Amino acid sequence: MSPLQAIIFDLDGTLVDTEPLANQAWELACQDSQLLCPADLPTRLYGVGGHSAMIDILRSEWPISNKQAIEIINRAGEHYTLLLDTKPPLTTGALALLDLLESLGIRKALSSSSTRQWVHKVLDFHALSPRFEYIITADDLQNLKPHPDAYATPVKLLGLSPDDCVAIEDSPTGVTSAKLAGLSTIAVSSPFVHQEAMRHADCYVDGLHKINRQFLDTLHRQPSHPSNPS
Repeated sequence: MSPLQAIIFDLDGTLVDTEPLANQAWELACQDSQLLCPADLPTRLYGVGGHSAMIDILRSEWPISNKQAIEIINRAGEHYTLLLDTKPPLTTGALALLDLLESLGIRKALSSSSTRQWVHKVLDFHALSPRFEYIITADDLQNLKPHPDAYATPVKLLGLSPDDCVAIEDSPTGVTSAKLAGLSTIAVSSPFVHQEAMRHADCYVDGLHKINRQFLDTLHRQPSHPSNPS
């Protein structure tokens, strides 16, 4: 296998702990429409990109029209924009991993199904934008995760092949996107997703702090990737 040359990160829940805010935004949007938000609804919407997929999930929950579903989605977006002002924290180990990759000369890109406005707002809270060669958002893609374009696009921009890159994700849709694009994929644990839902990833870790130099050294040196590094 070729040596690891780049890592492509997901943003929400992977690098920055935005998921509690997204969950709260969905709950508030449901309240605005006088609907009781099921406890598992934010989880089912977790990592889902594109209105059509969200509409399908919302309409499977309530007998509502497409227009009503879109209104809920838009309200959730409005609430989320306001909640982002609380400056969501980085996930544990995020900065240390970025520092490590830079010390090793491993390139970095980011691929998110969130809008450019949201992505750069979150990154700028932590001065992270300059640390990535390419930042791909929903505004740059015709097809969002789980479509492979979300990872095929940054791989192409980096001038590399999928074999040269590894994706880091925390949602089943993100893992599917990366795998369909031909990338080895590390799934990071999330309180909102069962590990079993990301079993198609090459390996599973309890957090970015578990990805150390020893772990990176094994990524492209073994026929199958390690799971749950200590």
